[in-house]
Amino acid sequence: MGWWPRPWPVRCRTSASAWAGRCSLRWRAARCGDAGAPENGSVPVTLRPETASDPLFHGLPPVVPAIEHHVDAITALPPDAVWLAETERCPYQAFRVGGRAWGVQFHPEVLPERIRAWEVDGFDPDEVYAGAVADEPISTPIWREVATRFAKLVAERG
Repeated sequence: MGWWPRPWPVRCRTSASAWAGRCSLRWRAARCGDAGAPENGSVPVTLRPETASDPLFHGLPPVVPAIEHHVDAITALPPDAVWLAETERCPYQAFRVGGRAWGVQFHPEVLPERIRAWEVDGFDPDEVYAGAVADEPISTPIWREVATRFAKLVAERG
């Protein structure tokens, strides 16, 4: 799948620890629906000012490439969510609820090679792969740092 730490810590799912969900995990508190236009490949994700005080996203560059592969998208955040990141097509790319739970629309764990296994539906796989390969030297170290921060939170609060 990628460089994401395996296996996911079981403690991540407890209310006393930290928890992260991505794309297909579909947060129960967020509403999901048709994004209108799919996002495939490496897409610039813009971090919002709210990331300045976020334990995972603080100090990152204002725009970070991330791999996307979806048609559905988060269409509404929970009332108490902190909106952290957006793209042009899908505004709710990352959010936090409270101090221990995050959700992301993109795939921080996926490396460009994974794109080769995707079902092709309305995009040029060679073009999408080439774009992800070009962005990989920027994106992988940043998303690895976010994963490391998350793992530290789990260890500290576990």
